[in-house]
Amino acid sequence: MSKKIISLIIALLFFSSAFSAEKYYNVNVLVYAQLTPAALSAERWPVVTPISVDSETLQSNSPLAEFSQDQRRIAQNPNYRVLFNGRWKLTWPTTNTVITLPIEGGAQWGNQRELMGNIRVSLDRYFDTNTVLQLTEPTDKLRDISKIPYFHEWDQPYFSFQLMQARRMRSNELNLLENPVLGVLIKVTPA
Repeated sequence: MSKKIISLIIALLFFSSAFSAEKYYNVNVLVYAQLTPAALSAERWPVVTPISVDSETLQSNSPLAEFSQDQRRIAQNPNYRVLFNGRWKLTWPTTNTVITLPIEGGAQWGNQRELMGNIRVSLDRYFDTNTVLQLTEPTDKLRDISKIPYFHEWDQPYFSFQLMQARRMRSNELNLLENPVLGVLIKVTPA
């Protein structure tokens, strides 16, 4: 009888550790901008409050990883600019753990980066992402590009565009989030 109990305890310990094992993934992110007359006139852009990136979040540990080919292709098109390309190797200790990835890139406009924001990623059966990015550009630059009077009426030195999207993703699948001026490629792969 004691052998059966010991065997049962060992089996339970084995199965419980197998189900609670940490999961390791690479999260690859590439962000690009498209500032063209067509993109700027595609929407009536709302005024947004500048955002800041939380310094307590994880820093990218390997730039130019998964999307190096995509970055070269984007760089060949004069209408697109890559603002960020990074990769994080992450461990999810439990399901429903949310990890925040900071995104900063592009030029520096005073104390503001051209691209700022974050992507929050949680893991359950799928990866759920919540992306909040802000692209800030000098208003004079937008006036030169745009053919519509919208930016000529703006009396501030900078104008910010915002991309806010939530998406459910599977691992090993390329995902595109976009609005007319910003695009984000995200791919999550097992490490």
